[in-house]
Amino acid sequence: MINDYWEQQHETSNALSSIKVSLKEDLGVYTPIDVKINGTNASVFLSKQWLDAIPREDFIFYILPGIYVDQFNRFLSISSAAVPKKEIAEIMIGNSYNENMYRDDIITLMWDRVVTGITTTLEVYLEKKYESIEEVISKYINERINKVHGVEVFSMNNIDPTLPYHTKIKLLSIELESVLKQFQLFVTYKEVNIAYLEYMPPLDINAIKSMKEDKYVIVDYGELDNYQEGTLGKIPSQIKPFDYLPEYLIPGDLINDFEEFKTLEKASGLFAPREAEFLNYCLNNSMHHNALGIRNKYLHGSTMHYSKEKHHNNYVILLKVFLLVIAKFEEEFALFLPTVK
Repeated sequence: MINDYWEQQHETSNALSSIKVSLKEDLGVYTPIDVKINGTNASVFLSKQWLDAIPREDFIFYILPGIYVDQFNRFLSISSAAVPKKEIAEIMIGNSYNENMYRDDIITLMWDRVVTGITTTLEVYLEKKYESIEEVISKYINERINKVHGVEVFSMNNIDPTLPYHTKIKLLSIELESVLKQFQLFVTYKEVNIAYLEYMPPLDINAIKSMKEDKYVIVDYGELDNYQEGTLGKIPSQIKPFDYLPEYLIPGDLINDFEEFKTLEKASGLFAPREAEFLNYCLNNSMHHNALGIRNKYLHGSTMHYSKEKHHNNYVILLKVFLLVIAKFEEEFALFLPTVK
């Protein structure tokens, strides 16, 4: 949904300097979101009537598609949305960019700010309903995975939404690592034995396997023009905003007729390499000098000097990350689960 508006309106815009996200009363039940771009300013509106109409037990299934992930279940936070003009896409952040810094694309940075703003708006909306995103997340892990997909024993501790932000961040970080390890166990053993968690090595996001081999096809932006006469030339708009595509969505006859397809890089992780890089940027500080490193900093006691506002910003980012992880779980359980039964 969001990317549709963005692609339509961004071509006439420069990199955005202002993004505001808010609820709107009069969008109606059938218009979940609206985006208005005026020059370098963007206003994103979520329909309160649409949110009110969502069945509460299925809330997470409604808010993920088109808001957190695109139609191919790729993180919208890392999308370049409309294919950027070269001179804009190559604008660097600051003067100290090097290969160990994360993100040099202004347009991508702005896009992630939209998703973060939406997460904040959902947080406020649920609080007014005496609900919380933490409760939505834990209900999905503890109940919906089993009820919808028949997968038992995934487990997450409930987190009191009234706790201070810095405390909730620590608890959410622990639970996020736990559920990702549980997924690793499920892929390996076709079941989740919680007792095995204490024997598992430290979590490596890049090493988490998918239930689908060669899940992703990776295509370098610079190589796209070389494929215009081949298979990838038929789906450039699906690849360009991300530079990767789930392999299972490419029609088999196109793959069979496209000899160069065999030479493309494949990836078999739960997350595409670019997605894993984004998660590491948000959670850990070992890969990038400018990483947010929220998990590392909070679990290692490095945040005592943070303001309440900074704690809240980091809390919202962690909620966003958790929802992105759940989107990937849904993809796996909905599409690949029959292959492991």
